[in-house]
Amino acid sequence: LFGSFLGDTDQQRRDMEVKTKTVSLWSYVNSCRTRFLNPLYKERPGCILPVVSMRTIRLWKQYWMAYHPYHKFEDPTFDRTMELVGLREKIAGECEEARLKNQAANKNQAVQA
Repeated sequence: LFGSFLGDTDQQRRDMEVKTKTVSLWSYVNSCRTRFLNPLYKERPGCILPVVSMRTIRLWKQYWMAYHPYHKFEDPTFDRTMELVGLREKIAGECEEARLKNQAANKNQAVQA
């Protein structure tokens, strides 16, 4: 368990003995940096300045419009996830039905033997 974000104050972290009982998330990240680095990143000198032209600003619909009563939010990932959850439930039901049939068949064989 990473203790980096446990407790609200230094006193709470001392009381919980976070330093001795947990590992720092940052120690872990730094120990295998290449795993967390973006291989496509190219360092550039100077500051990164955002483009603030009205032509380039796009509304983050999934965030800002998620609860808007007149905006129908469509999220293909969520829809697919729900589809897979339904499929999993269907398969689980079919597996349970097959297990019960198999159990009943085994009982019949035991009775006949």
